Formats: sequence, structure tokens, C-alpha cells
Amino acid sequence: MATSTRAQTLRDQLQQALTRQLGLSDVRIDITGQTLRLSGEVAHAGEQRRAAELARQMAPELRIDARLSVSQDGRDRDEALQIAAMQALDEHNELADQQMAVVVEGTVARLIGMVSRYSLMGEAVALCRRIPGITAVETADLESSGPSTAADSATTRLEAALALDPRLEATGLAVTVKDGIAQVSGAVRQASERVAAVEIAAAQTEVHRAICRITVAGTDAAEDEMLAAALQPQLPPGCHVWVCDGIAYLFGTLSADDQQIAEAVTLTTLARVVSLIRPESPTE
Repeated sequence: MATSTRAQTLRDQLQQALTRQLGLSDVRIDITGQTLRLSGEVAHAGEQRRAAELARQMAPELRIDARLSVSQDGRDRDEALQIAAMQALDEHNELADQQMAVVVEGTVARLIGMVSRYSLMGEAVALCRRIPGITAVETADLESSGPSTAADSATTRLEAALALDPRLEATGLAVTVKDGIAQVSGAVRQASERVAAVEIAAAQTEVHRAICRITVAGTDAAEDEMLAAALQPQLPPGCHVWVCDGIAYLFGTLSADDQQIAEAVTLTTLARVVSLIRPESPTE
């Protein structure tokens, strides 16, 4: 470090970043020569790792000596969640045979290793998300040994999006994405979960149409399906409709004029319309 003033400035900046970004206000920072040392106690291994990463980002020219210890409560909590996650994976017929491990840091589970096909990633994420205490699942360190296709990747991303969304319990849903069409099937407890699943599917960049085969416990979707079937022939080409509890959801990529026509036609039959239509680009 060129000067003590530079060292002090870096200490102050790093301390502010640790406090603001990670909530770590009690970490001690010492800079001696070309070494930056972090010391103190943190709640879990995730804070330990992220504090060291932040220090490396802010002081790439220095050697980082991270001497942060994890509290006993944090270690016990991480270990309990990690055991629960591994048990959940071991009880799955296919995931039990995969070369995969789980590392829990705080409320985040990191999946590490390899699976035989991409769709298993989404299933692993969904299982981990069901465990109370785990709020997020990371898959950056999880790979697939099977061939990666556009459909595999799109399906995996949608499965993960459904599993991570707090509005629904998506672990019982089956998902496929092919040629821009997403199909989601299964059963949920509330109609709001079914709507959320369709909205999540429609928000994926690869999806141009969502087909919902989700049933809601204790309800009959026959009337909704009849309304959708009656409306579909009246809509502009490229526009698709799905009806849930008397509310019409429109999908497709349309011009502004066609979108207005689709909405007007639908409103002649139903009182509420939710447009999930993407605007047509000038080149289309």
C-alpha cells in the first residue's frame, strides 16, 4: 500500500461496503504491507465467503487474509438445513443417483456438482425451496452432463422461476417449453397460484404462448375452458387466450392495433381482461 492515507481510505470504503451490502458492521479490517486481513465473527459461511469476495473486488492488488469465524449457532443452523436438503434430494428417484451436493449458507442453498439432464436442475431447486428456512437456491456451480438444447435451457429457467416465486408452491407442477410454447400442468391449492404460474411463464423471454393445464383443488375448470374455446376463433392471428375464474389472459406478439382488437373482442364476452401480449417490433 503506497501510503497510510490510501490504506485508511480503503479501510473506510470497505467497511462501508461490508455494512451496506452485507450488514457486517463488526468486521475488523487491517492492512499491513500488501495484505488485507478480515477478522471477527459472522452468522454463517455465506457471509464469510461474500465478505472475502467483496474485499477482493475492492482491493485486487492486495492479498486477502480472511480470518472470519462462523458462530456456533450459524454452523448448527447451516448443518441442519443442509442435512434436510440432502435428505429431500435422496428421496427423489432420479436426484438420489446424481453427482450433486448441497451447501447451505444462511438461508441460501448452493447446488454443486453434475446432473444427467437439465430438467433435473429445476426439480432440485424446487425440492430445496420447500424446506423451511431456505429462501433461495443457487445453481451456478451445478452442471449437466447431458446435451444442452434451447428447449432444455428454457424449461429449466421456467422451472426455477416457478420454484423461486413466493406466490405459489410449484413443486408439484410439470413444465415443458418447446418452440416458444410453455405448458404447465399439475395441481395447486388456490386459483391465485394458477394465475401466478401463467404470468411467470408469460414473462420468460423464450415463451410466446402459455398453455395452462393446472387444476385447482375443489374447482371445475370446464366453464373457463369453454369460454376460451369460444373466444379463440375471434382473436387476431397469433393471439391466444386462457381463461381462469372468468378472467381472460391474452398472449402473443401483436401490433398495437391487433392488441386493441383482441382486447375489445374479449371484453364483449368477459368483464376482465389481462393483457400479457408483447408489442410487435418494427422489423416484424
